[in-house]
Amino acid sequence: MDPMTILGILVALGAVVGGHYLDGGLLTELVNLPAAVIVFGGTLAAAAVQSPKEEFSRALRLLGWAFGGRR
Repeated sequence: MDPMTILGILVALGAVVGGHYLDGGLLTELVNLPAAVIVFGGTLAAAAVQSPKEEFSRALRLLGWAFGGRR
C-alpha cells in the first residue's frame, strides 16, 4: 500500500475519532456497519452515475493500486 494512502487514512480516522472523543463521545458510537454500507455504496453509485464508463473503470483500477500496492 502506498505510504501516503496509509497516512491519509490515519489522519482522517484520527480527526474523526479525536473530534468525537473531545465532544464526549465513545468509540463504540462510531461503529455502525449498516450506515457504512449506505455511505460507501451510495458514494460508489453516485460516482458511477456521474462518470463515463472509461473514467469510472480507471478510477476503480487506481483505487486498487492505492490499496493494493502494485506499482
